[in-house]
Amino acid sequence: MKKQNIAGMLVLLSVTLCLILCGIGYCYDKVFPDADKVVLYDHVSIDWESIYPFKSTNVDDDVNSENTEDDLKPFHVRLADTLALKFQGLQDHMFGASKLEKTSGYITVGWAEGMKYLSDYGNYARTEDGYLVDKDNEVPQEQLDSGAEMIESLQEFCMQQGALFAYVKSPTKIEESDLKTIKDYRLQNNAIYDEALKERGVDILDLNEWIDTEVENHHSAFYITDHHWKAVMGLPAAKKITETLNNKFNLDLDTECYDPDKYEIRTYKNAMFGSLGNALGHAYADSEDMEFLIPTSETNLHVEHPDINYDETGSWEDVMISSKVLDMAISSEGGYAYESLLGGNRPLTKITNLNSDNGKKILVIKDSFALAVLPYLATCEGISEIDALDVRPGQGNFTGSVHAYIEKMQPDIVLIMLSDYQTGALSFQ
Repeated sequence: MKKQNIAGMLVLLSVTLCLILCGIGYCYDKVFPDADKVVLYDHVSIDWESIYPFKSTNVDDDVNSENTEDDLKPFHVRLADTLALKFQGLQDHMFGASKLEKTSGYITVGWAEGMKYLSDYGNYARTEDGYLVDKDNEVPQEQLDSGAEMIESLQEFCMQQGALFAYVKSPTKIEESDLKTIKDYRLQNNAIYDEALKERGVDILDLNEWIDTEVENHHSAFYITDHHWKAVMGLPAAKKITETLNNKFNLDLDTECYDPDKYEIRTYKNAMFGSLGNALGHAYADSEDMEFLIPTSETNLHVEHPDINYDETGSWEDVMISSKVLDMAISSEGGYAYESLLGGNRPLTKITNLNSDNGKKILVIKDSFALAVLPYLATCEGISEIDALDVRPGQGNFTGSVHAYIEKMQPDIVLIMLSDYQTGALSFQ
């Protein structure tokens, strides 16, 4: 009898929860009827491979298979998604993403606040000083070697084309001291991959080593709720990269443009709620401030994003920060403001510094960490043009041949700027 009572209570609780969720979804649709109708960009379908064709059909399409974002979400988030599929955006607001949070608090069963102090969430974890991180699995040696061979091959091709080649490794949020409480293999994978690159004659500018000279606390260079470094770190990083290019290739690129006194800080309160925060929900973390360093001197830049039909000339602030993305993040009191930088993950971005005549042309093969750096690198008076390719499937989606792009562009410098080993296994030929 007792078992039947317990079963009945569980069914009643389940039905009640469903009704609550549906009610919240109904109210959300009524209060925010246009929340899911925001169109940020008009996308243009481009067959990159037809423009930049591969010379052979032997293209390695074997990309690391990972769990989908839905698979990595905690049970309570997946439950909300399952029960309220027709109410798009419900999960975000159910766990306090913006408007409803201010009126009804965390809509959970009382343990939401406690979650902010837990340290392990399956595929995610929290460092001892409160930063969310995503955890990485161990990668087989042969996969890391394959990635290193791909980079080596690209370096050789660039040399044949008369282009200088440099590899910059963006920093990782997790550091050695975190491994005392978090089981993660990213640092191990990176160390093996770095060694494989060095064995093949590829020099690495490791910004992990540099960043600890810039900040007192390694984690403070990153957002609490995101895996990316802060946008303001892009300025000193651009200076470090420029200094490295000067030293490595005996160049004379200007570094005075990176003087912090030539920039003013602009703060947008609670405008940033990153990918890690979104994966876990507001029960685990709060929104944080988004800061930019805006040039105070006159700038004149031309930026193109062909896949969204963007072709504009203007000041740094006009063309480097998407007001649409930033405004939406601000209005939601915690959106993904990082993607307001340089149009987000685009397959191809072209930047021309109209104040720099006869400067160097640089091709950057990047991931999203470069979004913080390229806006500042583009202000260097010794650089006239920066083209950036994002070849990651499901992200930038540049599907053409990087070799063909190099042949057509004829860059002076090819700069690889990747955060770790994972993108190295992609094909550039």
